[in-house]
Amino acid sequence: MSTDPITVLTHVTLLDDSAFHTSGSTLPTVVVTFDGPPAQVCFQTKVAENCAVTEVSNQVKASSDSTATVSSNKVTLQVKWGADCERVIKKEVCDSEAAGDCGEDGPGPWVESTRVPSGGTVFWRITVTNPGGSTFTGMTLNDAVAESCEKAAETFDLAPHQERKFFCSNSDITESTTNTVTASYVPPASPPNMPSSTTPPASASAAVGDGPVLPSEAP
Repeated sequence: MSTDPITVLTHVTLLDDSAFHTSGSTLPTVVVTFDGPPAQVCFQTKVAENCAVTEVSNQVKASSDSTATVSSNKVTLQVKWGADCERVIKKEVCDSEAAGDCGEDGPGPWVESTRVPSGGTVFWRITVTNPGGSTFTGMTLNDAVAESCEKAAETFDLAPHQERKFFCSNSDITESTTNTVTASYVPPASPPNMPSSTTPPASASAAVGDGPVLPSEAP
Protein backbone atom coordinates (compact mmCIF):
# COMPACT_ATOMS: atom_id res chain seq x y z
CA MET A 1 0.00 0.00 0.00
CA SER A 2 1.38 3.40 -0.98
CA THR A 3 1.58 6.02 1.79
CA ASP A 4 2.99 8.81 -0.37
CA PRO A 5 1.08 12.09 0.16
CA ILE A 6 -0.76 13.78 -2.68
CA THR A 7 0.89 17.06 -3.69
CA VAL A 8 -1.24 19.95 -4.96
CA LEU A 9 0.37 23.01 -6.50
CA THR A 10 -1.73 26.19 -6.41
CA HIS A 11 -0.94 29.64 -7.80
CA VAL A 12 -2.83 32.56 -6.20
CA THR A 13 -2.85 36.03 -7.74
CA LEU A 14 -3.85 38.88 -5.40
CA LEU A 15 -5.54 41.83 -7.11
CA ASP A 16 -5.78 43.86 -3.93
CA ASP A 17 -5.52 43.46 -0.16
CA SER A 18 -9.27 43.26 0.54
CA ALA A 19 -8.98 39.59 1.42
CA PHE A 20 -6.74 40.43 4.36
CA HIS A 21 -8.25 41.83 7.51
CA THR A 22 -6.30 44.63 9.04
CA SER A 23 -5.82 42.57 12.23
CA GLY A 24 -4.33 39.70 10.27
CA SER A 25 -6.86 37.20 11.63
CA THR A 26 -8.52 36.62 8.26
CA LEU A 27 -6.46 34.98 5.54
CA PRO A 28 -7.28 33.84 2.00
CA THR A 29 -8.30 30.17 1.71
CA VAL A 30 -8.02 27.67 -1.13
CA VAL A 31 -10.45 24.70 -1.32
CA VAL A 32 -9.13 21.65 -3.19
CA THR A 33 -11.45 18.82 -4.28
CA PHE A 34 -10.54 15.41 -5.71
CA ASP A 35 -12.49 14.08 -8.66
CA GLY A 36 -11.67 10.40 -9.09
CA PRO A 37 -12.27 6.87 -7.78
CA PRO A 38 -12.25 6.37 -3.99
CA ALA A 39 -9.11 5.14 -2.30
CA GLN A 40 -8.72 1.34 -2.21
CA VAL A 41 -6.74 -0.92 0.10
CA CYS A 42 -5.87 -4.42 -1.10
CA PHE A 43 -4.45 -7.19 1.10
CA GLN A 44 -4.11 -10.96 1.24
CA THR A 45 -5.06 -13.42 3.98
CA LYS A 46 -3.18 -16.72 4.11
CA VAL A 47 -5.21 -19.59 5.58
CA ALA A 48 -3.37 -21.94 7.94
CA GLU A 49 -2.50 -25.34 6.50
CA ASN A 50 -3.53 -27.38 9.58
CA CYS A 51 -7.17 -27.76 8.45
CA ALA A 52 -8.39 -25.92 11.58
CA VAL A 53 -9.78 -22.84 9.76
CA THR A 54 -13.32 -23.20 8.48
CA GLU A 55 -14.06 -19.59 7.54
CA VAL A 56 -12.39 -16.19 7.14
CA SER A 57 -14.08 -12.91 8.11
CA ASN A 58 -12.95 -9.32 7.63
CA GLN A 59 -14.27 -5.90 8.61
CA VAL A 60 -12.50 -2.55 8.22
CA LYS A 61 -12.62 0.46 10.52
CA ALA A 62 -11.33 3.88 9.47
CA SER A 63 -10.85 7.17 11.27
CA SER A 64 -9.03 10.47 10.95
CA ASP A 65 -8.15 13.34 13.23
CA SER A 66 -11.34 15.21 12.45
CA THR A 67 -13.99 12.53 11.89
CA ALA A 68 -15.52 9.71 13.92
CA THR A 69 -14.61 6.08 13.28
CA VAL A 70 -16.64 4.42 10.54
CA SER A 71 -16.96 0.65 9.94
CA SER A 72 -17.40 -1.28 6.72
CA ASN A 73 -19.69 -4.25 6.20
CA LYS A 74 -18.40 -7.63 7.36
CA VAL A 75 -17.46 -10.17 4.69
CA THR A 76 -17.26 -13.89 5.56
CA LEU A 77 -16.00 -16.64 3.27
CA GLN A 78 -16.18 -20.37 3.91
CA VAL A 79 -12.85 -22.17 3.49
CA LYS A 80 -12.93 -24.94 0.89
CA TRP A 81 -10.60 -27.66 2.10
CA GLY A 82 -8.26 -29.56 -0.15
CA ALA A 83 -7.88 -33.32 -0.29
CA ASP A 84 -5.50 -33.38 2.71
CA CYS A 85 -8.25 -32.01 4.97
CA GLU A 86 -11.09 -34.26 3.85
CA ARG A 87 -12.49 -36.85 6.21
CA VAL A 88 -10.98 -40.18 5.17
CA ILE A 89 -13.04 -43.37 5.12
CA LYS A 90 -11.84 -46.91 4.40
CA LYS A 91 -13.82 -50.12 4.03
CA GLU A 92 -12.36 -53.62 4.34
CA VAL A 93 -13.64 -57.19 4.42
CA CYS A 94 -12.38 -60.00 6.64
CA ASP A 95 -10.44 -62.71 4.81
CA SER A 96 -10.68 -65.34 7.54
CA GLU A 97 -13.12 -68.24 7.95
CA ALA A 98 -13.01 -67.89 11.74
CA ALA A 99 -15.63 -65.45 13.03
CA GLY A 100 -13.41 -64.64 16.02
CA ASP A 101 -10.86 -63.11 13.65
CA CYS A 102 -13.45 -60.79 12.16
CA GLY A 103 -14.93 -59.07 15.19
CA GLU A 104 -13.85 -55.92 16.99
CA ASP A 105 -10.05 -55.88 17.34
CA GLY A 106 -9.95 -59.14 15.37
CA PRO A 107 -6.69 -59.78 13.47
CA GLY A 108 -8.47 -60.45 10.17
CA PRO A 109 -6.63 -60.23 7.87
CA TRP A 110 -8.61 -57.23 6.59
CA VAL A 111 -8.46 -56.86 2.81
CA GLU A 112 -10.28 -55.18 -0.08
CA SER A 113 -11.81 -58.39 -1.46
CA THR A 114 -12.40 -61.97 -0.32
CA ARG A 115 -14.35 -65.13 -1.13
CA VAL A 116 -17.08 -66.73 1.03
CA PRO A 117 -19.19 -69.92 0.61
CA SER A 118 -22.80 -69.51 -0.50
CA GLY A 119 -24.96 -68.87 2.54
CA GLY A 120 -21.97 -67.65 4.53
CA THR A 121 -21.41 -64.42 6.44
CA VAL A 122 -19.34 -61.45 5.28
CA PHE A 123 -17.68 -59.33 7.96
CA TRP A 124 -16.93 -55.68 7.20
CA ARG A 125 -14.70 -53.12 8.93
CA ILE A 126 -15.05 -49.36 8.37
CA THR A 127 -12.39 -46.89 9.51
CA VAL A 128 -13.10 -43.15 9.56
CA THR A 129 -10.18 -40.76 10.13
CA ASN A 130 -10.14 -37.02 10.85
CA PRO A 131 -6.78 -35.59 9.64
CA GLY A 132 -7.84 -31.98 10.25
CA GLY A 133 -7.69 -29.58 13.19
CA SER A 134 -11.40 -29.33 14.08
CA THR A 135 -13.75 -31.70 15.87
CA PHE A 136 -16.60 -33.08 13.79
CA THR A 137 -19.87 -33.85 15.52
CA GLY A 138 -22.98 -35.68 14.40
CA MET A 139 -21.28 -37.84 11.77
CA THR A 140 -23.19 -40.75 10.22
CA LEU A 141 -22.43 -43.61 7.82
CA ASN A 142 -24.26 -44.26 4.54
CA ASP A 143 -24.23 -47.94 3.61
CA ALA A 144 -27.03 -49.25 1.39
CA VAL A 145 -25.75 -52.85 1.34
CA ALA A 146 -25.14 -53.39 5.06
CA GLU A 147 -27.58 -51.49 7.26
CA SER A 148 -25.86 -53.06 10.27
CA CYS A 149 -22.88 -50.80 9.48
CA GLU A 150 -25.06 -47.69 9.81
CA LYS A 151 -26.52 -49.03 13.07
CA ALA A 152 -23.05 -49.85 14.42
CA ALA A 153 -21.95 -46.23 13.96
CA GLU A 154 -25.23 -44.47 14.73
CA THR A 155 -24.17 -40.83 15.26
CA PHE A 156 -20.59 -40.22 16.32
CA ASP A 157 -18.02 -37.45 16.84
CA LEU A 158 -14.45 -37.35 15.59
CA ALA A 159 -11.75 -35.26 17.27
CA PRO A 160 -8.73 -33.95 15.32
CA HIS A 161 -6.32 -36.72 14.25
CA GLN A 162 -8.64 -39.37 15.68
CA GLU A 163 -10.02 -42.47 13.95
CA ARG A 164 -13.03 -44.64 14.69
CA LYS A 165 -13.53 -48.26 13.60
CA PHE A 166 -16.92 -49.89 13.11
CA PHE A 167 -17.64 -53.61 12.61
CA CYS A 168 -20.69 -55.09 10.89
CA SER A 169 -21.73 -58.04 8.75
CA ASN A 170 -24.09 -59.50 6.15
CA SER A 171 -25.31 -63.05 6.75
CA ASP A 172 -26.65 -65.68 4.35
CA ILE A 173 -24.82 -64.23 1.36
CA THR A 174 -25.76 -65.95 -1.91
CA GLU A 175 -24.51 -63.42 -4.49
CA SER A 176 -21.18 -61.70 -4.96
CA THR A 177 -21.36 -58.11 -3.81
CA THR A 178 -19.41 -54.90 -3.59
CA ASN A 179 -20.20 -52.82 -0.53
CA THR A 180 -19.65 -49.06 -0.71
CA VAL A 181 -19.82 -46.65 2.23
CA THR A 182 -19.56 -42.90 2.74
CA ALA A 183 -19.73 -40.68 5.84
CA SER A 184 -21.84 -37.52 6.13
CA TYR A 185 -20.93 -34.54 8.28
CA VAL A 186 -21.52 -30.79 8.65
CA PRO A 187 -18.25 -28.81 8.78
CA PRO A 188 -17.64 -26.96 12.08
CA ALA A 189 -18.72 -23.30 12.30
CA SER A 190 -21.04 -23.75 9.33
CA PRO A 191 -23.89 -21.23 8.95
CA PRO A 192 -27.43 -22.34 9.84
CA ASN A 193 -29.10 -24.77 7.42
CA MET A 194 -25.76 -25.67 5.86
CA PRO A 195 -26.20 -28.93 3.91
CA SER A 196 -24.05 -31.83 5.02
CA SER A 197 -20.89 -32.84 3.19
CA THR A 198 -20.02 -36.39 2.21
CA THR A 199 -16.66 -38.14 2.11
CA PRO A 200 -15.43 -39.83 -1.04
CA PRO A 201 -16.73 -43.43 -1.17
CA ALA A 202 -14.80 -46.49 -0.03
CA SER A 203 -15.56 -50.06 -1.07
CA ALA A 204 -14.76 -53.69 -0.36
CA SER A 205 -16.13 -56.81 -2.07
CA ALA A 206 -16.96 -60.44 -1.45
CA ALA A 207 -17.31 -63.15 -4.09
CA VAL A 208 -19.59 -66.12 -3.40
CA GLY A 209 -18.49 -69.70 -4.08
CA ASP A 210 -16.37 -70.14 -7.18
CA GLY A 211 -17.45 -66.84 -8.74
CA PRO A 212 -14.91 -64.20 -9.69
CA VAL A 213 -13.64 -61.91 -6.94
CA LEU A 214 -15.11 -58.48 -7.58
CA PRO A 215 -12.68 -55.55 -7.74
CA SER A 216 -12.97 -53.01 -4.95
CA GLU A 217 -14.14 -49.54 -5.97
CA ALA A 218 -12.05 -47.88 -3.28
CA PRO A 219 -9.81 -45.13 -4.65
